[in-house]
Amino acid sequence: MARRLSTELKQRILEYFERGMRSCSVARTLNLSVATVQKYECLYLAGDFSWITSSYTPVDLDILTEAVSEYLRGHMGYHLLSKKFGIRDSTIRRGVQNYLKYGIVNLPRGRNAVKKRQKYGGKETTPEQSTDESLVSKKELKDLHDEMTILRVLLEEYEKTEPDMLKKKRIQAAYRLFEQKISHRKVCSVLRLNRSSVYKHRKAISAPCARKVEDSLLVVEIQAIQAKHRYTYGVKRVTAELKRRGFTANHKRVERLMKANNLNAIIRAKRNYRCSVKQEPRANLPGNVLDRNFTATQFGEKLVSDVTYLPVKDGGWCYVSLVKDLCTSLIVACAMSRSQNMDLAFEALRQLKEVPANGLFHTDQGFMYTNQAFAVELEKMGLQQSLSRRTNCWDNAVIESFNGSMKCEWFYPYYKKNRWNLSFEELCDKVNEYVRYYNEERIQEKLGYLTPMEYHHRVTQSNY
Repeated sequence: MARRLSTELKQRILEYFERGMRSCSVARTLNLSVATVQKYECLYLAGDFSWITSSYTPVDLDILTEAVSEYLRGHMGYHLLSKKFGIRDSTIRRGVQNYLKYGIVNLPRGRNAVKKRQKYGGKETTPEQSTDESLVSKKELKDLHDEMTILRVLLEEYEKTEPDMLKKKRIQAAYRLFEQKISHRKVCSVLRLNRSSVYKHRKAISAPCARKVEDSLLVVEIQAIQAKHRYTYGVKRVTAELKRRGFTANHKRVERLMKANNLNAIIRAKRNYRCSVKQEPRANLPGNVLDRNFTATQFGEKLVSDVTYLPVKDGGWCYVSLVKDLCTSLIVACAMSRSQNMDLAFEALRQLKEVPANGLFHTDQGFMYTNQAFAVELEKMGLQQSLSRRTNCWDNAVIESFNGSMKCEWFYPYYKKNRWNLSFEELCDKVNEYVRYYNEERIQEKLGYLTPMEYHHRVTQSNY
């Protein structure tokens, strides 16, 4: 039989509670049952002191029903509900078990309690109709159980494919559920996690280590680099640009951060084709002097040129003639016109004032470059002409690659590949903008991660 406590003993229990002692310590000091002292502690924390003078503290059926209802809806766990309603967590747990098993919150006490309930039809112990409506029905419980089973099976299937990634997602989900005041034990049981893993994740978020702080700073800097260069830099160039800005980071670390934060470069699709047309005999035309030897040691030693065209919104075209130096990768001439004629070719040559003579000028076999007037102009400037083999774009691959890079980095991501809604003047401004960016800001791996202008200054200074 349970021991009944006197008022004086309850006063002593209250004094210990006011000193800050917990129920286990009080029960050990006074040689009492822990469950009994824990019941008084719950009432004390709830602000109820009627237990000091009362010889029996029955549980209010309405309060117990409300506590069971909140637990079944997943709002709180047993411990939080115990503090909120002033009821022992074991009492709430027993009420939940009774409701799930018998459909009733408070069963009759004593031997053969279930038989008594069946005998009297449950009239003595069934809660009022108003409280019954607040509980979860058996159909709702079955639906919740089925949904949980479906989610568990889905979780198992995902774990077979990406176990590591899925575990991280489950930890993140558990952390979010912890913030919603849901029972930690229930969340970890459903998601099949150790609570220590979630606590470790919470600690890492609240007080990140120095490595993660550095990663966050690097991510901000990488975002700035990609925004400036329109997401055209890959891992190598981003790593080099970070070093230029004073940051030390391994390329594998940069690759991981770029992949995790969706900062990868826009990749230009390769065009794997080859045109095989029989060459016709060439009379009085220079041969392929360059012969795909795209290396040079001095500025102006080898120049390559080509014409590309961009669509104008009025239905016409903007023809761009470009000349590139193979030693420094510098664009030394850029001429634009609405028509592809000899004036465009001569305008590009007029911009080569600072280029030394006695160099090699290589182009394809376009009608402008095979014109006799163009060959005479090159001879006047002291440049030797070289022509690609017919229908062979690889002989002039360097300037062809530049044309593709300009379109893919400066136009296609924003205007796609159809006709652009840009006037001729706007296209000219954008082409000049890209040429300036290419020469002064865009670093290249083959130049030691320098810009063409920086490499040009280094080459010209070393030659004097």
